[in-house]
Amino acid sequence: PENVKGRLVGLLWGIVRLGSAFSVVLGGFLYDRYNYSQAVAVIAAGTALSIPAALLLRWPRKQQVHPIEHSSPLEGWKTAFQTAPRRWILAVGFMDTLFEGVLGATLSLYLSSRLGSSIEDFTLGIGTLAGMLLALRYLANIIFSPLLGALSDRLGQPPTQAVLSLIILVGISAAVNLTGLGMLACLAVVFFAGSGLFSVGNAAASGLAKESQRPHLFVGFFSTAIDAGAAVGPLLAFSIGKAAGFDILYILSAAMLFIASIRFWQTSRVHHHHIEV
Repeated sequence: PENVKGRLVGLLWGIVRLGSAFSVVLGGFLYDRYNYSQAVAVIAAGTALSIPAALLLRWPRKQQVHPIEHSSPLEGWKTAFQTAPRRWILAVGFMDTLFEGVLGATLSLYLSSRLGSSIEDFTLGIGTLAGMLLALRYLANIIFSPLLGALSDRLGQPPTQAVLSLIILVGISAAVNLTGLGMLACLAVVFFAGSGLFSVGNAAASGLAKESQRPHLFVGFFSTAIDAGAAVGPLLAFSIGKAAGFDILYILSAAMLFIASIRFWQTSRVHHHHIEV
């Protein structure tokens, strides 16, 4: 239902991210205790356990697909970019995962360079510490995503996204200017806000998909935008980030995410006003 889509999407991603949270903490611990190869082997073996479970699932019966006349390869592009809100939610999805990709790929290096000699103050290794911070992003999906999803159902997904992206921008800006526990606390806030932003964005995209004549095409494009951001983020991190500095890249990508969220909110208001008129 439209009035609970944010809550349901948040709950869905909360369950999915629970496994992600467990894997990054376990992977970081195994890396610190043993080595990279053994850590990957254990995580891969655990992932393989999902195969028997998937084979036992009862999938819905296949529905008959009715072909549409005059369909073309460009139909998907037309559907995805037909309205301004659709274009900007694609930009939000791309920038969200790009920012996460940049931060997640470089977090261990960044913590090592920033904490330096003060690492002795923490009883955990850098790998475990980074894994725990990344796990916060996934664990937050369990607790905060359904709550923020319910809030977005009341306030609307676009304004909720704008507020969360602002929190991310302020949090990462503070993190790069602080040290020690202050920096770690700000990074934790960034991951908490990021978990809510991802779920609320997916709920917003599902609403826009329902408005289109070819919902599956728009969902496909939105998923592609998310995957593209996740792929481009680490590439930028280890190319531009090393040259310009991780601090600048963090703030720049967060600022672009905030701008995209604001534009999505603005265009959504105009779009819905035109529909009502």
